[in-house]
Amino acid sequence: MWLHFFLENSHFAVNLLGALIFFAVFWLLFDAWLARKSLKEGLKFTGFLLVSISFLVHATSIEATAFSATLIPKNLNMLIVLGTRILGYLLIIFGQLLDPLQPKPVTTGLNPNPSLPAIILVPLKITQLLFAFPILALTVSLLYLRRAIVILGQLPIVSWCSPSPK
Repeated sequence: MWLHFFLENSHFAVNLLGALIFFAVFWLLFDAWLARKSLKEGLKFTGFLLVSISFLVHATSIEATAFSATLIPKNLNMLIVLGTRILGYLLIIFGQLLDPLQPKPVTTGLNPNPSLPAIILVPLKITQLLFAFPILALTVSLLYLRRAIVILGQLPIVSWCSPSPK
């Protein structure tokens, strides 16, 4: 019984933390959209808002059968989570693809030509909607990683770990 209590509370806390993180990114992108008002920024902030809402709705679902009379029925809760999260991830992906990459800055010094293998995104066949969450989240993270690699010319962690020049 105590294990179920702790698992329900950790489920709520993790989903609420995810909702807060995605809402913070939404707020930053919304602020940038107010200055530029471009389609790519609008797609990204709308996507992050929808993913934040999906985490918030998913945090309210209780797995116990003792609480069958909840505010939102379980089937409707899952439909809201599926719809908002998949649509949100797709909007973030489209916003990233519309946003052109900045050219690599020309620098002389530490590492002029790092050779990194190209990241190739292989389209995956989704058989069930629940498998779409990690695939779409991975695609979003790879697009942001691609942006960091192309702009900086190397992985950010490599530049943090390399020794400073003397």
